Amino acid sequence: MICVDGWRADGYRWRNNGCHTFNSGILATHFLLITGPKKHGKYSTTSDFTRSVYCHPNIPSRKFIRYCGDDTAVTQFPHGNSKWKAKLTTLYVCTNPDLFDEIRKKNGASSTIFRKLLTEGPKDLIRHLVDAPCDIEQVGNIKKNQRRSDRFCHDAFYNIIDLKAEVKEFITYYRLFPNVVVFGCNDALLTKLRAILGRKDLPNQMLTVDTTFKLGDFYCTVLIFVETDLKKNPSS
Repeated sequence: MICVDGWRADGYRWRNNGCHTFNSGILATHFLLITGPKKHGKYSTTSDFTRSVYCHPNIPSRKFIRYCGDDTAVTQFPHGNSKWKAKLTTLYVCTNPDLFDEIRKKNGASSTIFRKLLTEGPKDLIRHLVDAPCDIEQVGNIKKNQRRSDRFCHDAFYNIIDLKAEVKEFITYYRLFPNVVVFGCNDALLTKLRAILGRKDLPNQMLTVDTTFKLGDFYCTVLIFVETDLKKNPSS
């Protein structure tokens, strides 16, 4: 079997069992199959099914992979290092790292990217588990981390200016001195509020300022209004 990239993710879980170099310069790395979660800091392994990876020094980007033994020895088990209870009870299969690069290059909503990659994935079940994203959350996290790393800096003030340039229809006003003030609102929602406030045939509008809560480096206050245009007046 020959792989270009992402050879580490093949649907199985392995522990390195040493390596050696042939006279020709080819490096061979050997792996034992992991058959269960860590106990006392060590994985349980077996040599009934093994993997060897061969790499030529002149072609480091290509690998020759050899599997030996009985693949019925393979057992799937949950991720052992997660702090979330759900992941400690769900079978874990490592995703192909090549898929991460593909997700980073795609534009659009996380749900759209997820559905597209899911339908384009291999028909073979094992390869589909490896070469397709686990869920929408995984796609969203990859895109979020990419945006974070692509930022010119992580200064909160700079990011406000950067965000206003990207999302012009939401952040309508900001001030950095003497106090930081940022006003954000959906344009259509703001237009609706102004229309309601100017209507004498509607009930009085009571605006509510909700409790301020911390959002990242800032404190956020929410203004709430009631849509009274389609609401009947209560009977007296």
